[in-house]
Amino acid sequence: MIQPGANIDPPARRAEDARSVAARAKSKRAPRSLAPKLGCRMLPTCPLPRPELSAADWQAYFQRLYGRSGGNNLPSPVGIVDANFPSPEGVDVLNLTLLSNVSAAGASYAQTTLAAFPRHSYWGAESCFRRACDARFLIGHVNVHWPRTFAWRLRAYKAQRPGSARFVGHAALPGGSWAEVTHCGGGTFEESGAWFYAARGSGMWIHLRRTRSFQVHEDAVRHFLRRNCSDLRQKQGMWQCDNELGEMARTAGQQGYETLQFLRHCDAKCEQCLHEIVVLRARGIGVCPHIAYRRGASGQLPCTCVASASSSVGTEHKPHRGFCVACSEFV
Repeated sequence: MIQPGANIDPPARRAEDARSVAARAKSKRAPRSLAPKLGCRMLPTCPLPRPELSAADWQAYFQRLYGRSGGNNLPSPVGIVDANFPSPEGVDVLNLTLLSNVSAAGASYAQTTLAAFPRHSYWGAESCFRRACDARFLIGHVNVHWPRTFAWRLRAYKAQRPGSARFVGHAALPGGSWAEVTHCGGGTFEESGAWFYAARGSGMWIHLRRTRSFQVHEDAVRHFLRRNCSDLRQKQGMWQCDNELGEMARTAGQQGYETLQFLRHCDAKCEQCLHEIVVLRARGIGVCPHIAYRRGASGQLPCTCVASASSSVGTEHKPHRGFCVACSEFV
């Protein structure tokens, strides 16, 4: 029974008091973290530096890379430094030795980038920051056949499939065009073709002539040889088809192709998928396969291929696989 004179709050007042108590309790809790989560585990932040140099530094870098004449006809979607050159965001590789010679800021960026992912780091997401870095960042030492002086943009993760919203992989280059590339000697599988990596920003160009593109090696083996690869197991998560590559290249050449492209060869470190270009009628055993090379921002200048001072990244057990290509006019 309610006693006479008791202070009875109306329902609205009681509800308001309850909300006030809840609000005061919530305000005393620790602030909510804005860091992204994966389930109950905190995702790491990317430890790689962003390539944020001054416009003057980028101007000096591209002038040293391509020559002062520029002559660029490449698309420069973001942050154009000079109409004659691509933008920093428009390239997939940076020459860290060259950048170090531009300025103290360039040298600091190069040193920090190489230290963040040491030369003999292992494959896999756990050794590469669990995919915390995206295409805004470049990383060194990403592939055993890659020049030690290059940093590679983290463009295409193996888990990102063509057609997905997050896919930013490699597009096939048109036949009859020139493509920026890199190549290092020491590969024992290049008797029937010279294997390059497409590398926008390398400063060295080759001509694709009549070309055909595939996603992976096994697609080309099935197309040209009409059978599956004989690999007993995958290497670095890919069917390499090593036993069929020579025959596949010879057969493609016999059918009139001069180059092949593989857009998703995903055996690089950090689960990266690289863009391979195979010149079918050239041997790639040495540093400089015997084909035509060009240099400049759009491949408009002559280039004499020589071995650079940089070797490939290699492995812990085979650190000196071979030296990498450069233009003598640039060296």
